[in-house]
Amino acid sequence: MNAITERAMHDPVAPDEVDVLQGVFDAIIAERRLNKQSVDALQVARDVIRFYFDGIHDHDTLLDMVRAEQAAG
Repeated sequence: MNAITERAMHDPVAPDEVDVLQGVFDAIIAERRLNKQSVDALQVARDVIRFYFDGIHDHDTLLDMVRAEQAAG
């Protein structure tokens, strides 16, 4: 983890940013028909947050990155 990512992870997340994160998570969960309490859903959440704090804030780009990560994983 680099210093930029570490610093960003301690910054507050604004409500509109939470909406982006939640929207991407919900889309992937629905596509994969996962239970939100499952281990697979937890990994989706981790991927969403990791890419977000790596600087990917655009909903569509974030969605594409998480889809690709899930397909590769």
